[in-house]
Amino acid sequence: MAGRTLRSSTSRGLLRQDDRLSAEAEPEIFATTKRFGTVLENVVMDEVTRELDLDDFTLAENSRGAYPIDFIPNSSDENMDRCRRTSSC
Repeated sequence: MAGRTLRSSTSRGLLRQDDRLSAEAEPEIFATTKRFGTVLENVVMDEVTRELDLDDFTLAENSRGAYPIDFIPNSSDENMDRCRRTSSC
C-alpha cells in the first residue's frame, strides 16, 4: 500500500518524500532509486549486497530522494517557473 507522498520541484529535478514506496504502486519513481544521480536520504542499505530496504524505518519515519526530472518518462519542465528552469532569479 502506498503511503503519503510529498513532491516538490528543485532546480531541474524533483524532491520526493514518502513513508512507503513500492515498485507496484509507483514503478517509475521506484526505478529512480536504482539510478546513478539519485540522492537518497534516510534509506537503509545492506552493506554486503548494497540492496536498498525502503521498508526499514530505523533511520527515520520517512525517506527522501532527489533526482533529475528527466528520470521520469514523459516529464516536462515546461511549467516550471523561470527560477527553477534556469537556477537564477
